[in-house]
Amino acid sequence: MFTNKVRSARSRAKRRIAFNLALLMLLLMSCAPRIVEHLPANRLGRYIHRLVQSEGQSTADWGIYARNLKTSKVLVEYNADKLFLPASNTKLYTTSAALELLKPGFRYVTPIMATGPVRDSVLTGDLIVVGVGDPTWSGRFHEDDGTRVFQGWADSLKALGVGVIAGDIVGVDAVFDDFLLGSGWSWDNESYYYSAQVTGLSFNENTLNVTIEPSESGQSPTIVTNPLTSYVTIENRLVTLDTLAWLDSLGLLDSLALVDTLMLPDSLVFPEPNWDLNRPRGTNRIIFKGILLPDTIETGASVEDPVTYTATVLKETLMREGINVQGGIRGISLFQDETGAEVAEADTLFLYHSPPLRDIIYYLNKDSQNFMAETLLRTIGILAGNGGSARSGLNLARQVWAEMGVDTNSTFLVDGSGLSRYNKLTPRNTVRLLTYMSGDSTFIRSLPIAGVNGTLEKQMKNTAAEGRVFAKTGTLMHVRSLSGYAVNLKGDWIVFSIMVNDFLTPLSEVNDKIARLCELLVLQ
Repeated sequence: MFTNKVRSARSRAKRRIAFNLALLMLLLMSCAPRIVEHLPANRLGRYIHRLVQSEGQSTADWGIYARNLKTSKVLVEYNADKLFLPASNTKLYTTSAALELLKPGFRYVTPIMATGPVRDSVLTGDLIVVGVGDPTWSGRFHEDDGTRVFQGWADSLKALGVGVIAGDIVGVDAVFDDFLLGSGWSWDNESYYYSAQVTGLSFNENTLNVTIEPSESGQSPTIVTNPLTSYVTIENRLVTLDTLAWLDSLGLLDSLALVDTLMLPDSLVFPEPNWDLNRPRGTNRIIFKGILLPDTIETGASVEDPVTYTATVLKETLMREGINVQGGIRGISLFQDETGAEVAEADTLFLYHSPPLRDIIYYLNKDSQNFMAETLLRTIGILAGNGGSARSGLNLARQVWAEMGVDTNSTFLVDGSGLSRYNKLTPRNTVRLLTYMSGDSTFIRSLPIAGVNGTLEKQMKNTAAEGRVFAKTGTLMHVRSLSGYAVNLKGDWIVFSIMVNDFLTPLSEVNDKIARLCELLVLQ
């Protein structure tokens, strides 16, 4: 009897343990992120299976989701609900919200004002430019010369009888907060053009364009800036390297055997081409140093205090156009300075209208322009009535994304460009957004085309994907993403999102694998 009771107790204990374990598993499953793998039994599925297990990629994170827009059939699903750092795929979210809220024909309207009347061709007060967020005063919109905007203003001032400005040139950021850089941006990118400070009054995307022209071997190349301005100081520590000229200068060229290729002694060490630029924080001193091959290089650097930069270039342009500016230069922010009364008492001389939003978004997505994306996000914030901040813009944009079918509970963004390493998106949510935007011709027109233009111009050439993939790229250190549309050989539109994080292989290798995925989607 006692033995039977023990056995019964043990049996009940085992059943309770089994039940508790089953309950625990259910709870854990309900809390865990849903990771579904749907790899079709075709070339695409087999390629992905090999890809994610291949050397160099097995330790990386891949997320892939694609579906046929016509049939709604899911073509591939791999880690579609996993959160990824999206890089510039973030711009898909920013531009879609801007198109929904602002509409394609939206234009920024900038007032140019004066604090005194015009008497005998003299503007007796200050000339004030009130920045409202317009990001288009750059060569991208004006035949490679952003000062064309200011040249037009000079013509308008002359038409009003202005030949002399007795007061200052005052630049005012009237709309954006004083967070000049995005949350989670890398500090060591601050000198570069793609990490420019974000202000409501801006010129040339708050950067200085630089062309480096080669010189004789061993000499410093020539650095040409656009615009030509006194606002920055250039330190040229570059040296041009021509390998043959360098060898000749060492008296080694005649001793080398030149057949079909250059045969060099094993002991000979060449200087390696390697250069960089740096703008020490808080300054406008831009230092170029290193060794260059004899090639022309186009690059750019960010500037400190872009509002004053804009006012400076405006004054310099007006002077070149024959308007004598006798006063100085001031750059102010209404967020920081109590100078609103000066603007409120000024009279409007004329208004400048920007190109329409459809054109801004075209260049923003084609060229993956970070500054424009950040200004659009803050403009959305102004529309929300909570000020020109990234946070305000995101709060309103999040409502729009929810209406598009995006699960905002699994979406985390802190900026508009994708520079932040805090951003997290899923491939599935990105496809949901793209599905909603598939009927918007302005949006689709803005996307780079494989092998044709934008950031995909040099990729997927001479493949089935050339001219058939319309997608936004995204690149950061150890991050690559591509999301958009592919038109298959039957003419069906496929919407897809590919996100890759934490790879240590060369970026070119990841690009090649993504290109192959796109080619296989086109061949579906």
